[in-house]
Amino acid sequence: MLNLVFLWHMHQPSYKDPINREYILPWVRLHAVKGYYDMIRVIEEFNEAHAVFNLTPSLVKQVQDYASHQSYDAFHELSTRPAEDLSPPERIFIIRNFFMCNWDTMVRPHSEYFRLLNKRGTRAGLDLHQIEKRFTDQEIRDLQVWYNLCWFGFKARDDIPELEELIRKGHDFTEEEKVLVISAQEKILKKLLDCYRRNSASGQVELSTTPFYHPILPLIYDSHLALRANPRVKVPRFSHPEDARAQVDMAVAYHEKIFGQKPAGMWPSEGAVAPELIPIWAEAGIEWVATDEDILLEGFPARKRPEDLLKPYLAEFDGRQVAMVFRDRILSDLIGFTYSRNPAEVAVSDFLRHLEAARRSARRAGIEHPLCAVILDGENPWEYYPESGRDFLRTLYSRLIEEPNFNLTTFKDYLADHPAREFLPRFNTGSWINHNFNIWIGQPEENKAWEYLEQVRNDLERLSAHAPPDKARAAWDEFYAAQGSDWFWWYGDDFSTDTDAEYDQLFRTHLRNSYRILNERPALFLDEPVIFDHPVRLTEEPMGLISPVIDGRVTNFYEWHEAGCLDLCKIQGAMYQSLAFFEKFYFGFDLDHLYLRFDPTEPEADEPDLHVRVRFLHPLEQVLFFPLRVSTDQPQRFTHHILTEEGQFSLGHELTSIRAERIIELAISFEDLNLKANDEVALVVELVERDIERARYPRDGYISFAVPDENFEIRMWSV
Repeated sequence: MLNLVFLWHMHQPSYKDPINREYILPWVRLHAVKGYYDMIRVIEEFNEAHAVFNLTPSLVKQVQDYASHQSYDAFHELSTRPAEDLSPPERIFIIRNFFMCNWDTMVRPHSEYFRLLNKRGTRAGLDLHQIEKRFTDQEIRDLQVWYNLCWFGFKARDDIPELEELIRKGHDFTEEEKVLVISAQEKILKKLLDCYRRNSASGQVELSTTPFYHPILPLIYDSHLALRANPRVKVPRFSHPEDARAQVDMAVAYHEKIFGQKPAGMWPSEGAVAPELIPIWAEAGIEWVATDEDILLEGFPARKRPEDLLKPYLAEFDGRQVAMVFRDRILSDLIGFTYSRNPAEVAVSDFLRHLEAARRSARRAGIEHPLCAVILDGENPWEYYPESGRDFLRTLYSRLIEEPNFNLTTFKDYLADHPAREFLPRFNTGSWINHNFNIWIGQPEENKAWEYLEQVRNDLERLSAHAPPDKARAAWDEFYAAQGSDWFWWYGDDFSTDTDAEYDQLFRTHLRNSYRILNERPALFLDEPVIFDHPVRLTEEPMGLISPVIDGRVTNFYEWHEAGCLDLCKIQGAMYQSLAFFEKFYFGFDLDHLYLRFDPTEPEADEPDLHVRVRFLHPLEQVLFFPLRVSTDQPQRFTHHILTEEGQFSLGHELTSIRAERIIELAISFEDLNLKANDEVALVVELVERDIERARYPRDGYISFAVPDENFEIRMWSV
């Protein structure tokens, strides 16, 4: 029999500014009535099903706040206000932000909500001041209701039938019906943690924890541990093992306070582990720790997957031990990223097929009590599943219970019956993402944030030494909140979101509050955003010289094959990609010319008169300018302009080497651009309407490359 443990990881960073009691973003409230409630309530339908829920203290603390009305967020406040009383700026806020959800699964299925989205428009650079005037008070009220209504998961709608009635109604909502929706949110928030307590007490689920504010624990312990996973990365020094211990100890104490017992296990933030952390976990009473399979397998000379993976291990450091279990990445990622696009029965049958293969492998390897750990985010995947994953989850649990070869259990129960006995000779220092820490440290923005942490910590040690104990604790708590992994996740060029600026502001707000709580003036450097323009990471780097045919068509597959590519759908974030005018942008060169290619999205019927401006930022400020929809019946041309000393762009050249049919292609010589071999070039692509910027690609940062010389391809071949 194969023992199967699901660990559903539930997490949100600290969105609260405790000084003004405001939550900057609404994600705790909205995810609570969707994923957090669905996941615990659906397992109650299956008495024989078991699972582990990993609840981060930073999330639980915020749920407590909402349940007790200790804080508010602007999204909630503007949802509750009568539509007729809203000012134009407040109406604009609603029109801009109340479509922040997955459009395919949460907007399009509801015809009236989708109509409001189309009325607003789905392109970047919308003139919301004009659009706001076209929305009636009733439509604003409908939008207030729909945004909150679409976030309810299937169990909330089962438990509160009035919500389903409102979905069927679809429009012309009343203020009383809006109150019903907001009251339903509050009702769920108040009983949410009780649901987890009840099921933990019954033994159906195990509750585990994470370091309090979800820091990357090895980097808090010593940022130079990142060099083990990537010796080439440049990192600043932040070495405070006492902070790593504090984050773990606070988490265990808070978990016991809220749920009545200490957690037996821990999913370290992002699965980030290092041997030096074992004493911290063990001394806090943590019995098991889970992380990703590569942390195990990369440390084994002869990798045997899945045999090495299907059992727990004892890990030891400095005389202390914890049991370690390792995540099956393939099975976890199938649920997280693949099965949402498939019928529930088909997806679950495929999942069971993989499990059966693992069971047979374990039997062949002579493993008596094999353990398969499926660990993934317990909230975000369900936004991509039809009906919030209702059919998939119910089919998954019911089929697993029926199968005699599989046993749903928890880590605590499994280890009680089958303690880890095999010692782990070594395991990698790393995280569940590429078994390194590159997402959170090493790039200029990330390193700048770590430097901010170090500087503030030095001040805080000095300033808190003589402060009243309660003030000192509160100041340190804000500092620990700034150590959360989420701020660093959005820094650098790995990921981008529509709320990058808000995350940067939150990071610096927590650090400022460390001073304010102590009645001290915050350090001036905290006024400077961490985010700055930087080269973005390309989807594909230019690997060779190209000479495409400039005809507005993909003449053959290979003509742009060696070019650099920026896939805008991958880098701009889920919402922003829906607003994009381009799907991809390519650039390449031979020794004499720069070649640019733009792959536009489908035009809207009422699309305004937009122009493309390729703006060179370095080494010489200049632009290339042409219409987005180049006419095929007229001579096609683009213009080249150079910035003068007076700060104005003057016409340099008018060129005809541009063609637009399925795609837009153009060529311009390096001579016309006043560029020479090895010049470092930085550029951005802008969409403008009558000199007003409507969109920019990349949204943050710029594209960087060096003008090739005769040795370019030789260097590329040697990489």
